[in-house]
Amino acid sequence: MKPRIMTAEEAFSILNKLHVKTIMIDDELLYYLTEEDWLPILKEASDNLPPYQPDRFDCDNFAIAVIAHISKKYQLNSCGMARGESPGGYHAWNVILTEHGPKFFEPQTGKLFEFNEGGYSADFVYFG
Repeated sequence: MKPRIMTAEEAFSILNKLHVKTIMIDDELLYYLTEEDWLPILKEASDNLPPYQPDRFDCDNFAIAVIAHISKKYQLNSCGMARGESPGGYHAWNVILTEHGPKFFEPQTGKLFEFNEGGYSADFVYFG
């Protein structure tokens, strides 16, 4: 697992072309992985999360917990949070950078899928 590097400017340009309205990137360089390398890390980060509890541990908390685990254990800053429309209404989930561009990760189901597919459409993306 060797991280690749993307500038914040490059990431902003990619997300802007995907029609994300609000993009926040705190770091100048984003360290990311291939999709294949991400899969076991995402599984590990989303395993054993607390059960869903409205307001106390809901969608944004799931996304934040995954980001924190990956940041702490792997020092990767290319797992962020997306917010927008989902099949169940307005929602928060994770977005990762890969060699094929950004992908969505739903931490509540463990599914990785293409950006703005599966009924999900991001209007906000944050990488911290």
